[in-house]
Amino acid sequence: MSRMQSVRKFIIPGFLAAAAAYFLHYLYTRIENDDDVKDEKEDNKMMNGVLVCSPTNWPANLVGDVLESSPGDLGPLLTVATYNTLRCNYRFSDHGAWVPDEYRSWEYRKALLHQQLDSFKADILFLEETELRGLQKDFVSILEPKGYNYVTARPGGGHDHTKPVIFYRRDKLVLVGEKPKSRVAIAEFLVKENGQRLIVAGCHLQGGHQAPTRYNQARSLLKAMDSMLKGDRSASSSRSPSRRNSAARKSSRRGNSDAAVPNAPSDDTGPPKGRGVPGEGKYVLPEGTIPPPPACLVCGDMNAFGDDPSYELFTKGHVAKWPENEGDPPSKLSFRTGPVGALEDAFRFMDDSKEGRPFTYQRGSAGSKFRIIRFTIDYIFHTPPRFAEGKTSEEEPEKPRSAKAKSRDPALEGGLQVVAVRKPLSEKRERLLSTKVGLPNRWHPSDHLPLAATFRLPRPRRVLQS
Repeated sequence: MSRMQSVRKFIIPGFLAAAAAYFLHYLYTRIENDDDVKDEKEDNKMMNGVLVCSPTNWPANLVGDVLESSPGDLGPLLTVATYNTLRCNYRFSDHGAWVPDEYRSWEYRKALLHQQLDSFKADILFLEETELRGLQKDFVSILEPKGYNYVTARPGGGHDHTKPVIFYRRDKLVLVGEKPKSRVAIAEFLVKENGQRLIVAGCHLQGGHQAPTRYNQARSLLKAMDSMLKGDRSASSSRSPSRRNSAARKSSRRGNSDAAVPNAPSDDTGPPKGRGVPGEGKYVLPEGTIPPPPACLVCGDMNAFGDDPSYELFTKGHVAKWPENEGDPPSKLSFRTGPVGALEDAFRFMDDSKEGRPFTYQRGSAGSKFRIIRFTIDYIFHTPPRFAEGKTSEEEPEKPRSAKAKSRDPALEGGLQVVAVRKPLSEKRERLLSTKVGLPNRWHPSDHLPLAATFRLPRPRRVLQS
């Protein structure tokens, strides 16, 4: 056999086989990459009377899934979402080394964020790690034309430019007052549909192994919400004047003065575009009705696991015993919440389900030297619902209820009742995060995942006329 015949018999077929294998791998990769942004429709699931929706099915289609007739059966509804957007000037070092360069730029990530924010269809949108210096350009320019105003945490401090922000729909809520703190935006609203007072807080608590700091931050925001419920809306700081002035001087030397933040309200120029102003809208409760009792919402990146003392403080109203593995306890461990009371975790019902509670943060990526680590550290806490006992309304006797119609009981008298939640990811994208990509990536702009929930609100009570 000649040398040329040997080449034709062995080398050429081997080369063609290798080329075919490479082409098939390339084609498979392209198909996966093309499909990873085209989620398949997933069925909604009912868990403990709450509708669990895939992102592709959000906002929740309550008619047919939760209700037997029309949305009016539930009364007023309120949808909230919380999302750590990963600040625009984030430095991708070890925390993000697995992210391809083309998906790191803020302009690329910002375009994805705008699509996601619109998909939440939220009445209140809690954002963390927003850069106040670029707030108008990055978020207000997109959300204000869609009917949103905003309030922020207090500028100043070590990271005066990176703060929590609360966006809210002007047609749904009236801003009554605010009490901002360094890492927390706190505001009081009136819900136009039922006249209910709503005290909300969007926060980003201290990360890392600093449970005492997180506890103090949680205690401080709950104390402020307690005072707002009692009628005190003054935005006073917990620092003494001398300490505030000292902090301001240090911040100014670092080039981080409040004046350097273009989105901070100014007495000379007026508030920036879209900045909420207390009393900006009016609401008059219909004659002959009484608004429901006030309710509270605390949302954001808590940087806390379910066994963290701050989580216990939110959900029980106090910490019974400080964990030994969390260092020395804070000096004000005896604190107990006042009118705020113990809040409820909107996703707590999923802990005991087969699929479990969704994670909200991922570090690392499959195929990289950084192993995948997943945490649940973002939460939606709310005032628990309170129902009338023994009857569904003043006019009608109690009727038998099916499991499907459980959520439409019109006897909700106070608090907020979860009727639907949005899973952070579709099943397909969760598989991709487990096998191919990390966070952020081509279709997700942050290292955190968003949470969203729809609440049922109480109806205003009618005054019996003599």
